[in-house]
This record gives sequence, structure tokens and C-alpha cells, in this order.
Amino acid sequence: MPITTHMTHDDRIARRKEMAKVVKNGTSREAVAQNFSVSLATVTSACRENGVNVDRRGEKQLDRFDAYKILADLINTRKKVKVIAKDNGDVSVQRVSQIYRRARKAGIEMPMRKNGTGKIDS
Repeated sequence: MPITTHMTHDDRIARRKEMAKVVKNGTSREAVAQNFSVSLATVTSACRENGVNVDRRGEKQLDRFDAYKILADLINTRKKVKVIAKDNGDVSVQRVSQIYRRARKAGIEMPMRKNGTGKIDS
């Protein structure tokens, strides 16, 4: 819907529904805000008003690393934690070790391995 200077209340409701629909279909909130010439807060509010769940941390935070890929590497390989961190891009050895310890504490069985400092994580 094109931007007009004189929008009715119904036009605004329809526009906010459209923003939420576009986010729900996979477009980032940042891109929607830019495309509709509104703030990120407006897009976030529109999503919440229309039942579209949004993560408060934003898409960039969610894309920073893939914990499931790290967990799969921990379970299915015998790679060292340091190698798994390197294979997963910008992930620290400490973060991989944290995922490893939490998974084991939750009862997920996986091979014991060195954490990159020579110590065995448990």
C-alpha cells in the first residue's frame, strides 16, 4: 500500500497488517521498516498487534551462530571444541564449551572432548 499523507484509521490498520504479514513471510523487521518508511518500533508493534511473534533481540542476534549445528557437531563428531568453534565461524571456544556442558547436563550423550585449553569438559 503506498504511503499517503492523509491515511484513514482503516488505512493505518490495513498498513500495519501488511507490515506484519511481510515479516511473517520472512522479511526482516529492519527491511520492512525501511520499505514502509517507518521505525523498527512501529513494525514490531504492528507484528505484536497482528499475532506475529518477534524476538526482542532481533534477527542479527539470532543469525549470529547456529546452536543446533554446534550441537550436531558435538554429538556426531569427535572434533575438539576449538575446531568446532572455528568451523562455525564467529563462535568462541567458550560458547561451544557452554553448549557442550549444558547439553550433557540435560542428559544428551556425546563423546568427552578437550575444550581447546587441553582440559576435558564435563
